[in-house]
Amino acid sequence: MSIPQFHMSALYIYAKMENYRKGAGAMILYSPVGEQEYILIKESGYTAFPPRLPEQPIFYPVLNEQYAAEIASRWNTKDIKSGFQGYVTRF
Repeated sequence: MSIPQFHMSALYIYAKMENYRKGAGAMILYSPVGEQEYILIKESGYTAFPPRLPEQPIFYPVLNEQYAAEIASRWNTKDIKSGFQGYVTRF
């Protein structure tokens, strides 16, 4: 039985966080967002992500900027709720 990719990513992020707690250094995460979410992030002075939407209850950052850009271009640009715009945040 194979583990779905999103579970593997979550486990990888957890492992990286454990390494960070042990002093292995900082970790950079990326999150694809749509236009409305980007506006709320901008309004916060780039200090906070907005509350999760009911239809997207899980905050799902990724470890790779290229993958985040792929998600933003494949999903956000085709979604009316995203304003047909995709952005990648880095934190």
